[in-house]
Amino acid sequence: MSESTHKILCNACKVELKGLADTDPQLYGCPVCGISDTRDNVMREATEYTKEMIARDFQDSVRNTARKSKLLKFSGKPIPHGVYRFITDYKG
Repeated sequence: MSESTHKILCNACKVELKGLADTDPQLYGCPVCGISDTRDNVMREATEYTKEMIARDFQDSVRNTARKSKLLKFSGKPIPHGVYRFITDYKG
């Protein structure tokens, strides 16, 4: 399995988060809008976002393959969009 590194961004501003060491070393936040949370919560939410994007990409790939085939049928329901304050720069 390959690994890659992604930046964690504020979903509203699309700006990379910064550590807020001057207030609390465990806090990370957006330098533009000020939304912040603990490192653990930021990582959890960004990970959930990335998992959703990967699942959506996989589902789209399977759906597109099935459309081209006379033997395959795809009947999966679309993956619901989550609401995230923190996302990654994952591009699929």
